Amino acid sequence: MEAKDTVLNIEAIQALLAGQIIDSNYLYEDINRLCKQVAQAQAEISFPAGIKEVVEWIKQYSLVDPTDPTLYKSFRMEWEDWQAKLKEWGIE
Repeated sequence: MEAKDTVLNIEAIQALLAGQIIDSNYLYEDINRLCKQVAQAQAEISFPAGIKEVVEWIKQYSLVDPTDPTLYKSFRMEWEDWQAKLKEWGIE
């Protein structure tokens, strides 16, 4: 999964904000409220997606105990792979 796969599309934003009333006397507060709603909805998509990506990535580099597949024996990866993943995630 990539970051672009977790972004709300315009249809989702329109559905989220459907029926919202904007009062021209309080335009700044209304826009701020609506932006917070969109940001919250986006976070509810992106945060779990990010956690899932990290868990899947860790599983890829973990050795499972063959006698019990629920037990991980170790986590090992090459330094270059680690650096590449950090760069992909924007953590350098």
